[in-house]
Amino acid sequence: MIIDPKTLEAAPEPQDAPPAYEQATTSSSAVPEKRPEPTGPSTPNAAQLGLGFGSKAKVPSSPTASAWFWSSFGMASKTDKDVKATVLGLVRDLVKAGSSPDAISILQSCSEACRARSLSLEAILQEPSIEGHTPLYWAILKDPAPSEGQISLVDLLMSFPLTPASIQDARQACLLNSDDTVFQRLRRSPGCAGLSPTDELLLGSPPQDRVVVENAEGDHGAFKVTLHFVHFQKRMRVSRTVRAEFIARAGSADGRQYKPGSWIVAVGLVDKSPMTHLDSRLVINPLSTLTTIKSDMPSASSSPSTVAGWASRMTAGTPRDGRPPIVVRLKSSSSQLGEHDFSDATRRRRAVGVLADSPGGAGLEFE
Repeated sequence: MIIDPKTLEAAPEPQDAPPAYEQATTSSSAVPEKRPEPTGPSTPNAAQLGLGFGSKAKVPSSPTASAWFWSSFGMASKTDKDVKATVLGLVRDLVKAGSSPDAISILQSCSEACRARSLSLEAILQEPSIEGHTPLYWAILKDPAPSEGQISLVDLLMSFPLTPASIQDARQACLLNSDDTVFQRLRRSPGCAGLSPTDELLLGSPPQDRVVVENAEGDHGAFKVTLHFVHFQKRMRVSRTVRAEFIARAGSADGRQYKPGSWIVAVGLVDKSPMTHLDSRLVINPLSTLTTIKSDMPSASSSPSTVAGWASRMTAGTPRDGRPPIVVRLKSSSSQLGEHDFSDATRRRRAVGVLADSPGGAGLEFE
């Protein structure tokens, strides 16, 4: 994820920010009268900070930040364990407060303090330190809408590579919240793309696929999912698998296309999703339909209304060349999705549709 440096420059300083240098030198004899000028760049990059704050973030130099941290919390003579406990306490307070304008400055100071003790802030932030879960888990559950131009705590905690355990914890939080918007941000965050070695060679970077979920009003559980895969046919021919995940009505679904001989599409449940029946249709529009709206495809930061409008145009367009869309019905049998089965490695039932059963579907792989 990329955070706009301009947003960081506009972030207000915390209320208990470090005192000015002149004030610090006159009020404490423990601070040297003169500090050497920094020998490196004045603004550390994301790798130096251990957090994805961008290369133009305004952060204090290491001596000032460390001195403020030690003096503010009395940590200068404490052990690494004490420093870690203090950092965890600050992070817990941030999670309780939700998205705070002070979050960036506080985490930057924590990063400096950890680096001074050769501690990894990334590792500390991914420990299940708050009631058996990671700070990211609780931040997702609360996830208040940030103010205009403000970076949310969720984005900050997803700005560095996450461990598999942290990803699983965050996925569960998204499922509990039925929050597909945050779930898609999680899937685009560092370390979550999960590309196979073949896709890494083929694409070079995580593909900017689009997954848009629209839940229908009422209690009948209907929803629509719009999928836009980058280089779909190339990925199918080479990798033989294209995968998308989404959350709808508190259920996490997993859609996979694979080629055991003919192209099929399979939909199943993942994680701890409750069992459910499924009756749906997969609609594949001709390329000529997609090109008419490709130019205004929304970015990852677009508003939900913008994304929903784009999804509606995706599914409502009329092919210019007269070719009908490919429609594949996906319906569960008498058994519900989620019940155990021995049909594949997941041991869960899937609804499967064959593209060749739809007019035009058989020739898709050859176009």
